[in-house]
Amino acid sequence: MAVLNLSWMCARQTWQSCLLAVTFCHPVRSRKPASSEVLYQSERSKSPRFWRNIIARMFRVPQRKKPLLYILGALVFILLLKWFRSDNIDWDFVAPAEPAKVQRNAELKHDKWIIVTTVQKPTSAMKKMAQIPNWLLLVVADGKTPKTWSLPGAILLDVKSQKELHYQVHSYLPYDSYTRKVIGYLYAIEHGAKYIYETDDDNFPEGDLTQFQTSMGQSELLLVETKNTTYNPSVHFGQGTMWPRGFPLDEIGYPSSRDYSLCQMNVPSIQQGLVNGDPDVDALFRLTRKHGLEDLDVKFDNAAPPVVLPHGTYSPFNSQNTLFTAKAFWALVLPVSVSMRACDIYRSYWAQTLMWTLGDNVGFYAPNSVQKRNPHSHIMDAYEETELYHHMGAYVYFMKKWKCDKVFFFDCVSQLTHDLVERGFFVRRDADLTDAWITDLATIGYAPPIMRSDTKSCHTNDPLHVVFFPDEQETVLPHSSRKMIPTDLVNHQYVNKYLTETCGFAYAFHWHNIMHEGHKFDREVLVISLQNNPEDIIPSLEATYRPHFPHILYCGEKPKDESFLRLWRVSYVTPPKQVSGVSCVLTAMRMRYHATAYIHITDTMYLNMHGSKLLSNQNHLTWVTGELDAYRPDTVNLCKEGSINCIPMSKDIISQINRYTNEIELDNAVKSKIKQCFDKLRADPSFQAQSTLTWVTDMTFRVPDTAQDKFKRLAEFYNKDAQSMKYDFFSLLLLECLEHTVEYMAYGDVKEAAEVEEKTDYLFPYPFKLVEIDEGPLNQHYCKHFEKYAPEDEPK
Repeated sequence: MAVLNLSWMCARQTWQSCLLAVTFCHPVRSRKPASSEVLYQSERSKSPRFWRNIIARMFRVPQRKKPLLYILGALVFILLLKWFRSDNIDWDFVAPAEPAKVQRNAELKHDKWIIVTTVQKPTSAMKKMAQIPNWLLLVVADGKTPKTWSLPGAILLDVKSQKELHYQVHSYLPYDSYTRKVIGYLYAIEHGAKYIYETDDDNFPEGDLTQFQTSMGQSELLLVETKNTTYNPSVHFGQGTMWPRGFPLDEIGYPSSRDYSLCQMNVPSIQQGLVNGDPDVDALFRLTRKHGLEDLDVKFDNAAPPVVLPHGTYSPFNSQNTLFTAKAFWALVLPVSVSMRACDIYRSYWAQTLMWTLGDNVGFYAPNSVQKRNPHSHIMDAYEETELYHHMGAYVYFMKKWKCDKVFFFDCVSQLTHDLVERGFFVRRDADLTDAWITDLATIGYAPPIMRSDTKSCHTNDPLHVVFFPDEQETVLPHSSRKMIPTDLVNHQYVNKYLTETCGFAYAFHWHNIMHEGHKFDREVLVISLQNNPEDIIPSLEATYRPHFPHILYCGEKPKDESFLRLWRVSYVTPPKQVSGVSCVLTAMRMRYHATAYIHITDTMYLNMHGSKLLSNQNHLTWVTGELDAYRPDTVNLCKEGSINCIPMSKDIISQINRYTNEIELDNAVKSKIKQCFDKLRADPSFQAQSTLTWVTDMTFRVPDTAQDKFKRLAEFYNKDAQSMKYDFFSLLLLECLEHTVEYMAYGDVKEAAEVEEKTDYLFPYPFKLVEIDEGPLNQHYCKHFEKYAPEDEPK
């Protein structure tokens, strides 16, 4: 009986202690500020006297029932002993102890780290991460991570090691939690990290992460022009009906801007890559859009240029495929009071608000990873995302209004977190974790960024205005097992109308067949220089080239009516100088398309889509030199009548270019190579035979990715002002000389198109603007191209 009494007393005391601990240490969380009356009642319920009365009533048990309670108390006591011996309890929460310091690995220094947390054996995705050159994989273990976890090329930070690191954040990080990654962040920073790529154990990076910008300083990027509070990056990358997890539901219906500024700006300190396959959308999207038990399998536009958000405009970013540069390491900490499906989203809005005080931005990049999602319950995901559905709108609204009144940046970080606690979005433990995080960062030597008074995003005084539309991708729609592209997100209906009026009703169906069966150059950008009014020429060009080139950039003078561009959903830019092949391609390269090659033509060129060298996917420069064309008498006549654009030059141009080259800052080895090119040109018999030179500026050429850097350097050197447009020719001529392999193209006259088309690379000059009104051979030739894709049983 004495043992039973002792058990009863211990169980009773333990039960009371647990109740009091739960009451005082873990108050009920409220997302919205309570009124003073409700707050008073809440505080009253937490008082010790209140709970002593409750407990006293619970243990007023009749005498006849006490033996049963003694037995029950003994069982509870035994269970509690077993529970307290469990390894699942973090004893730091019960009675924080001072862990022994361990010697850091002073020899381990690495600048690029991949950080994941997992409870699984090494997955295929992690095995791939461990093999990425120049990156070191750090796996942060949790309570359920297999004790025998091991992977060559990876570092495992097990639970014991995490404690022994003696980071202050450890006392605030629960086990079985995604937030264990916070310890890994500190470990990487302490061991020399300059870049941290965070991802998940079911994410397969592609391209060795080279698509991210791992360089400090500034870069030219597209800055979206919008004053909206939010921006949906999925739209920019070709999924116009999709939204990322954490996007405020009440903002989904607002249209996304298609206007951008090409700006010189700081390289984004946080870079979010899109993910193909089963991307990071919320459970509402999956439950309403995926087909049956199948996983999502969608793609984004792989070649779309990066996009940067202006200050004041938010978009959620996740922890699935995200690069943090050293300047943004302070933003890695994750709140612990919210669910796993919400913690990185809360962090993303919190981080963006603070980034703007530093003049920093977040950037979104074309997909460079594939997600093969681990098994999930979508209903449980929806449950964990509930707070995102209900509170993100208010959370973002508060963030946009918030201002820091501190001088030092870390004080602003702490102030914002504490303000979020007061507003009910976070709890006190999140604020304590943030303060501990700041202390740990200072302890390991991380210097806080300096706040700036000038925090504007764009550092260009007169940025180029760009209208951009991506290659819209197929998506999944409710109650449909077939993926499709919503018709109002593409210009197909307008092309069909144009072809029906120009060629006939059946040709709209032929064009539809080309869209599905024609060869596509998914990663090559077709740049078309316009000499004609966009409204007169773009419809015929779209019908001809859109089935083969998903990425077309029209380059011309500022259009009179930009609404036409949005109606036809085409990308358009006006270069800073005169419209020319070199300036237009250089502008496209500055936009940073994720492309394998840039092809340039003018609106007076008809490409042979069935045999042109431009379309051969060869990895070398392809072009036709302007001066060789000008040697032909018929070319000179075309110049005189204005059918093509030409610039007369004297032979002294070589000496002018040579002097100009000596004045610019260029590597001596390159200058020496350029001098050899000039000497080679002077010795050319064709050049010596000419008394004057005529340069045909309507050039067609293809610059592969292997020659892009050389092209940009030469074009920037020889294209500094509008008056030096005649130097454009030498940019390509010198590029030809510096390249090892050059392919030349042949062209034919449109007058003999039927006879020469199959033997030439393109027809030139080709009057696209007359196709619609011509009723003779020109119209017949244009329409015949589409007949090649007519069904076999249909007469052509």
